[in-house]
Amino acid sequence: MKTKFNTYLKYISYLFILFLYMPHIHAENNFQINNIKIYLDANNSNNVRNIAIQDAEISGIKLLAKKLLTTNDYIKFNQINEIDANYLVEGLEFVDEIITNESYEAILNIRFNQKRVREFFQAHNLIFSEVKSNEIPLYAIFSNHQEFYNVDRSWRTKWSQRIGKHSALNINYIPLSREQKNTLSLPQFLSLDFIADNKNFDSDNIILIWCDPKINGNKIELNIISKIIINNSTKIISNNFIEEFTINEAKYLDGIIITLEDNIYNHWVKSTSHSEELKVYKFQFNSEKFNDWIVIKEILESINSIASFYINGISSNKIEGTIEFNGDANKLRLILNENRINATDLGSIHVLQILND
Repeated sequence: MKTKFNTYLKYISYLFILFLYMPHIHAENNFQINNIKIYLDANNSNNVRNIAIQDAEISGIKLLAKKLLTTNDYIKFNQINEIDANYLVEGLEFVDEIITNESYEAILNIRFNQKRVREFFQAHNLIFSEVKSNEIPLYAIFSNHQEFYNVDRSWRTKWSQRIGKHSALNINYIPLSREQKNTLSLPQFLSLDFIADNKNFDSDNIILIWCDPKINGNKIELNIISKIIINNSTKIISNNFIEEFTINEAKYLDGIIITLEDNIYNHWVKSTSHSEELKVYKFQFNSEKFNDWIVIKEILESINSIASFYINGISSNKIEGTIEFNGDANKLRLILNENRINATDLGSIHVLQILND
């Protein structure tokens, strides 16, 4: 009995020390915009440096809005008159500065105040998210690729060589072989039958894009169905594009792929967006591996949409606590999962554990 009691005290003492002295970690600052370039004519102003700072602050908040908002909400943002960008700034840094008699050039990094920016977006009913995705597999195919060989080749090349427009998304385009595509129908594709036997297959987060091209005179019509699955929640979007058709060039695909990426990004932002409503969730960590708990603790501290969390009870192999989170349970599980924490919903409580790489 004494041995068990001493073991218990050892765990409690160890955990207490770690709680007191373990430093907080900080997530990458999503509210910082780097390398803002400013160029001004210096002939007509004695206050050119302050003007440059003002211009950089305005450019910076626009770049931040584009980074965090949905594409539609970014349009709404640009329609807001007289934004006080300086009020939203927390600090700035001059990376480089060149002053001559004729011109002024500068490169600045600007850090925006997270609380004030969130309040500004919420005051204007703008949907935003600070969550970056883990790798999401994407399959994008032509239905009749043999008939449209050149266009299909351009389609595959552009998807594989694309530079993602949205930094929040980590999309991995996975091409299918010609043999796989030859036997694939739309129902098989959308039902994920073609990859069901893959050991690494994860149906909770995946993107499917089916393109059905047709020729009409000198035009090509592309009917596209996108099935976007985020946290096991599905959204299906249909798009129709009509473009000038040429045999060897398919530059029009660039704009189409950007539109499809915007669709994916907007669904991601809405799935992970910051909510004003604060909800309380009970959690439990079941393990004697307290190092795993320290990792979880650090991750919870780094997630901006978690307002706070605290411990309600500790035993030798269990920690129970409460998370205060801006969003519903589905959003909480998704954001935890993107941060390497699996949260199993048991109704009244979420059981937390570290996801293996």
